[in-house]
Amino acid sequence: MDSLLIDTNEWGNRRFEDLCERLEEDGEPSKYLVMGHLIRWCLKWASDQETDAGLLWEITEKRLGVWAEWPKPLLFGRALVAAGYVQTVESVFPPELCRGRTGFMVPMTLDRAWNMLRHRCNARELVLFLTDPIKRSIRAAELGLTPDQAPAGWLLSADEARPLAAKQQAGATSAPAGGQRWPNVGPTLEQRNPAGQPSAPNVDVNVKEDTNVSTSNVGQNENGGTGSQKTGDLLAFLRQNKTDNPLACLRRIDGTDRAGSIWVKAVETDPDAVITKLANMVETDTAWCKICSPAAVMMACCMKIIKPTRRRNG
Repeated sequence: MDSLLIDTNEWGNRRFEDLCERLEEDGEPSKYLVMGHLIRWCLKWASDQETDAGLLWEITEKRLGVWAEWPKPLLFGRALVAAGYVQTVESVFPPELCRGRTGFMVPMTLDRAWNMLRHRCNARELVLFLTDPIKRSIRAAELGLTPDQAPAGWLLSADEARPLAAKQQAGATSAPAGGQRWPNVGPTLEQRNPAGQPSAPNVDVNVKEDTNVSTSNVGQNENGGTGSQKTGDLLAFLRQNKTDNPLACLRRIDGTDRAGSIWVKAVETDPDAVITKLANMVETDTAWCKICSPAAVMMACCMKIIKPTRRRNG
């Protein structure tokens, strides 16, 4: 890669705050120090052709910290993992692709840089590590790969993938089941939105239905309450729409009539608070994994918004 873009709002992102907390560097001057080492880490792997696709094979946590030139490299490496700047390859890709190799991957780097990397001599290998299942299938077909040359369910045929790509471009958020066998990865440095102070959305809270909202999973979830199950599709939808359409996100989480009335009132009352809670919930894969029931988390938030605690007199 010839250049590296870092989100101008990275300073305010939750994962950067998590990184600072894990390094016990919370003060303003200390955060500047951490940011400098974070950029040094980014420049290290992005400038090396062996790692600039975001695939850090056989790299240890300590090596990640060495690249950042942090005084305690193991601490920094572990903090990068915990904050979500990298993910283990085995948590993202099927074992057949990893072939016994360990290491880390920088989320979505290859997807974003594919136009530059697709001309490399190892492009037929790299294409299988694209994390968008539709893009992966189409690009693999362009390079002459067929589904039987990849792990079962990892590639669709070109005829199956192209109609799905058209729907995706038109705003659909569903993805083929075959591409959802392994966890979705989070946005890259340049994609993430801050969880701090998002701009107020233009939301029509009187709309009863949203064409992007699927209630097929709504009902009684595995925790005994109403709401959609936690899936890769749900996570992707929330990350994509949390700022522009929080109401659609809430309806995707729980599309029952009872919940719907609460969602509308909450968005009418304080949309920024709803957006912030949604952003905090999906900002990193670690934060998402800690949640048992997204519906319960958002219901508690929205109830506080529409029924504020009354101050006692005297």
